[in-house]
Amino acid sequence: YEGDRKRARGEKYARFAMTLLKEQIWKVFLEHMSDETTLERCLDEIKCGRLDPYSAVERIREKFEQFCSTRKEENGGGGNA
Repeated sequence: YEGDRKRARGEKYARFAMTLLKEQIWKVFLEHMSDETTLERCLDEIKCGRLDPYSAVERIREKFEQFCSTRKEENGGGGNA
């Protein structure tokens, strides 16, 4: 019984950690994308039917990866994006 409670608590903490990580990644993403028109442009293109959601997400992801790579290079490539 105690082992089950420990495991359940561990799973709860792991889910909480993932939630925190998602929030931090989302925060960094929005901070970067607020300076870019990529997000707004993609959303407008989706609304007008010129771009499908999957392609929009791919385009935005690529832009964000470029941002992360640039930050990594600025920080000396130490893995702290």
